[in-house]
Amino acid sequence: METKMKRNVGRETTFGIVLVPGSYVMVPFCEDDTSTEFILRVFTETAVTIRSLDDVEAVDPEPVDEIAKITENLLASIFERNTPSSKVDARQLRRVLNTMWRIDKETTADIFSLETCRCLIERYNKSRDGLLTLDDTKECWDFLNMCQRHFRFCDLDDSGAVDIHELLPYYDLTHGKLNKCVAVNICIRYADQNGRMFFDDFCQSVTRLRTLTKVYLKHASDDVTFTSWFPYTMNPRST
Repeated sequence: METKMKRNVGRETTFGIVLVPGSYVMVPFCEDDTSTEFILRVFTETAVTIRSLDDVEAVDPEPVDEIAKITENLLASIFERNTPSSKVDARQLRRVLNTMWRIDKETTADIFSLETCRCLIERYNKSRDGLLTLDDTKECWDFLNMCQRHFRFCDLDDSGAVDIHELLPYYDLTHGKLNKCVAVNICIRYADQNGRMFFDDFCQSVTRLRTLTKVYLKHASDDVTFTSWFPYTMNPRST
């Protein structure tokens, strides 16, 4: 499948694209046929396997599938231990996700706050009863792993926190040149007084941004832009 992009003559370019599931080959090149070196940074919402065509050995997908199955079974076990029913509320979800994170990432810290779990329920609760099923929780887990990859992409100085300057390229890539005013409002809402956003803050902000984008696209009228509407959702005093 050949994907045509807008021509960009700059030395550095960033773009986002939606693709159907499949196998793809990325071929960087110069239009004037000159030889040069390229650095490709690939940024995906779901886990993918990437390899160079220069690699001699083919990638065996079976170990990846086996690890995914083990992770899925572990999550199901933790889920069952933390709820007497088939669904979890925000506090139970927090225990499930933090337990899973400690085991899977080999850490001792509780990463996710109650507010982040409430935002996740708001996004993934299909039945609108404020509770998540096991399948919903699996979607949350996949989303949080995506957030971890994205956070590492943004954290250019490897400080464990991101600021507005590190976030702007990320928003450009994932939300199509998100207006800087919107990005600033996100940082005001979720960053600390030094402008730093830590991983839990980042997960919460991305969850909220995606939920609100979906709501806007569904309900907003033509005369209301996302840039003018979004600040009111971050700071009610703006009204």
